[in-house]
Amino acid sequence: MKSFERLVEDKNRVIKDCDDFIKELKDISLRTSNISILIKLLSAKKEKYLELKYDNYKESALSVEHLDEKIYRQIVILEKQGISESNTTKKQSLDRFFIEYKDQQKLKFIIEKFNFIKNHYKSLIILLGLTPFVVYFVLNKNIGYIPMPSSSDIFPVLTSLTLAGLSLLFILYLAPIMQLIIAFCIRDIKSNVIWLVYLISCVATLAVAVIMVYYNFSKEKIAIIIFIPLIIGIFIYCYFSSKKLNKKDKLFDSLLLAFFGIISFLSPFIIFITIVERVNYSSSEDCVFLILIVSLSVILSIFLLLVKDIYSFAFIFYVFIIINCFQLFILHDRIVQISDLGNIKYKYLSIEKSALGALPKRICDITNINLAEENLTILYADNKLTIKDENNNSASCGNVFPEYIKFSCEDNECKNIKEATNIKYQNRNLSYAIVDKNTLKENNFTIGTTAKVTPKVNITYIEKQNDVILLHNIKAISTLGKFYYLETIGYKNENNEETKFELDSSKIISRAKE
Repeated sequence: MKSFERLVEDKNRVIKDCDDFIKELKDISLRTSNISILIKLLSAKKEKYLELKYDNYKESALSVEHLDEKIYRQIVILEKQGISESNTTKKQSLDRFFIEYKDQQKLKFIIEKFNFIKNHYKSLIILLGLTPFVVYFVLNKNIGYIPMPSSSDIFPVLTSLTLAGLSLLFILYLAPIMQLIIAFCIRDIKSNVIWLVYLISCVATLAVAVIMVYYNFSKEKIAIIIFIPLIIGIFIYCYFSSKKLNKKDKLFDSLLLAFFGIISFLSPFIIFITIVERVNYSSSEDCVFLILIVSLSVILSIFLLLVKDIYSFAFIFYVFIIINCFQLFILHDRIVQISDLGNIKYKYLSIEKSALGALPKRICDITNINLAEENLTILYADNKLTIKDENNNSASCGNVFPEYIKFSCEDNECKNIKEATNIKYQNRNLSYAIVDKNTLKENNFTIGTTAKVTPKVNITYIEKQNDVILLHNIKAISTLGKFYYLETIGYKNENNEETKFELDSSKIISRAKE
């Protein structure tokens, strides 16, 4: 129901609009009973505004609301009968009134949903918060760990997850929101070129995404690829817009149309860049899939503006909501990360020395090793890595993945080292075995080469500093509850997976994220 202030503010405009609408309807040569009914409804609405006083606000507001509903239904009846199409000289004027009343119904529908959210916000927070939580911790087979927060922390945790998910969706839709606002302002301008430009932009964006995946291009090359279709698209848009616009168009509308064309072209690219930068997906295929989902949501949003029937509007609205809820499944790991509840990579965790016994034995302790030395001796056999410096100080690391060791021959003689087994490196000699895929025969190779390992970049290791231990390059799968559930980088367990372990959160002094 409209407020009293809003009714008073709209009074003069609504009365004038009703008079103009009635005049347009009376000028239609083919008078029908349905047109007469619509005229009566408009006259009744006008009278309600004229009768508006301080003591009859609620009655007037409810009457206006009911009349708007009846007017909308009567307009739908006239449209189905083709009245507006049979009187082409009046069609443009009538369309303006049709759009206004239909927009009122859409606005009423949206307000009803906001009121529903306000009345059931706690239930919605639980639902939206549980979605990424369940997908990340329960359904994710790579986690295998369900943290148990205290009862007092459950609702704040779910609220944090909900806000993180909604904020991430807002970032993804920031450009499309601008696009839709402008589209709403120029919905009565007859120019289909803006949709052509938007279609070209969507196709170009998907092409860029496919190229990025296939060729593994850098961000600089992607920027160049985006710049080329941007220039082409602007020229196409300017050409068609100059043909479409005429002298009768207002300057403001023309500028809005031009701005919308540019935003329509840039919007998919902005979504693409946002996903790559903000969502920070390691897999390009995931980026492409997410772009498809967001693009579908944007297209549905445009349909929400263009659709005339309120029932079609409601259907598309619910589909739009379902798709965005589905995105919470896709973005679950990022949502958990933003909420600071898990999926976090740390440069280091500063922990108490008393927690040393809780760490896996295989983690490298490089307290006595100077990794800056050039002449480090590296030994690697049976997945065990040993590093010695010139002073014969050594550090042993158990079950290290071979991909974390860089051999100088990888670009030439031993390109297939990533597929090898039984890798051994000693005295600058590398030996390994490769299984022939056709004959299944194992072939052994020995190559003279040098090796380099950079644990400060990509392997978990520890350094002891007085009463503090620095645990470097570690990933927190979960920070929820009494224990941190951590995952090493570079160490295999018996299942050929990264080693996972728990660490009492009270033992953590400080932390630094990557």
